[in-house]
Amino acid sequence: MAEDSASSVTNLAASTEASTDKTGKPDLVIPAELSRLVELWNSLPPDIAKPVESRELPSLCSACESVQQSKEAAHIRELLSNSEAVIEAVKCSPFVHGKPWFSLNWLLKRESDGPQWNIEKLAAGRYQNKPAANSRAAQTMEALSSF
Repeated sequence: MAEDSASSVTNLAASTEASTDKTGKPDLVIPAELSRLVELWNSLPPDIAKPVESRELPSLCSACESVQQSKEAAHIRELLSNSEAVIEAVKCSPFVHGKPWFSLNWLLKRESDGPQWNIEKLAAGRYQNKPAANSRAAQTMEALSSF
């Protein structure tokens, strides 16, 4: 069932145009950068992260909107615009793999005890094993830190 839910999320996330449902209420409009991130997130192996389910999309859109409206979140907006690099950072961060709290929703929130965004901590390499300087993980983390 999670597989069906994940594929429907990917299909739903692919639509970024406003429309209405059968009751006349507006459908959820998913920002393009979030749509791409959801698509890539759902391609991660389940031992790394559980797929996004359709019921999670409203809170993800809300989190993305908070980032867009935050004056101090320009760095986070840049990270979100590079979905491939974010997913690569997830792959290079074994500490978070398979944790019950690790989700795309968690990634798009601020830490509970401070001002830093979780995606920012991930990009900074806080959740990775320290790689050799010439490894792919080190190169990815260095590329993300330039944002």
